[in-house]
Amino acid sequence: MTGSFWFDENGDGMQNEQDTFALIDDIVIELIDNNGNVANTYVTSNQNTFFDIYVPYVATYTIKVTAPDGYVLLDGSTPNGWPQFIVDEMDPTMGETEPVTIEECEFGVNLSIGIGLE
Repeated sequence: MTGSFWFDENGDGMQNEQDTFALIDDIVIELIDNNGNVANTYVTSNQNTFFDIYVPYVATYTIKVTAPDGYVLLDGSTPNGWPQFIVDEMDPTMGETEPVTIEECEFGVNLSIGIGLE
């Protein structure tokens, strides 16, 4: 599963041309299986806005994203038009997607996540 973060430069809550990739430390992405176990975790650094999470086994997962202090997830956090991702939207208040079944080594699972200042 891959994806990227974008920073809402103009504060409108939507991804557009003014927005930049978010080089922000400590955004946490967790892949949680249907038994509530964290199957994998990725923590961003200010060196890389893209993430790549290994899906260790076929299961139904919830993808949970936690913004660091001073930042919030945005309503505009939706799949970005790459090969279709199964999740329609991320709930920014919970920081979680709806449960989705992901096959091991499945290609095309891609999520674009917006982040802004609190």
